[in-house]
Amino acid sequence: GEKEQPVFALTGLRWGSFRDAGVSVSKYWYLGPLKTKVAHFFSTLKSKEDFMNICMEPNTVSKGDFVTIGSKKVRDPKVRADGTECLQASRCTLLLPEGTGGSFSIDSEEYEAMPVQVKLLPRKLQFFCDPRKREQLLQSTAQ
Repeated sequence: GEKEQPVFALTGLRWGSFRDAGVSVSKYWYLGPLKTKVAHFFSTLKSKEDFMNICMEPNTVSKGDFVTIGSKKVRDPKVRADGTECLQASRCTLLLPEGTGGSFSIDSEEYEAMPVQVKLLPRKLQFFCDPRKREQLLQSTAQ
């Protein structure tokens, strides 16, 4: 037997500055018809670096804090326990202590934990698209 592999499908992908600005439009709801222009204007004031945020939670957390912080993390994944150390890097290697096991969750899929190297590859995605569809997409974003 061949081992079954997960199959992924993609119906759409938006990435980059226009996507980031578009997502923030609802934040300016109180500006009515100006909200889209304001969101795009404010996004020009931000500079984005090519890095990922890596956070290391403390080794020990009380049971009470574990329950409290864990339930908050479900609503907001950016919640951190006291003593969490965060850094920004373009590369990270995860090494497991000997004799430990467990699983990683990647996009809600479970994988056996093993040493892993995570590397940010900026501007490395290549997209292939029917030329007619490309023109259609370019025209719709220009509007």
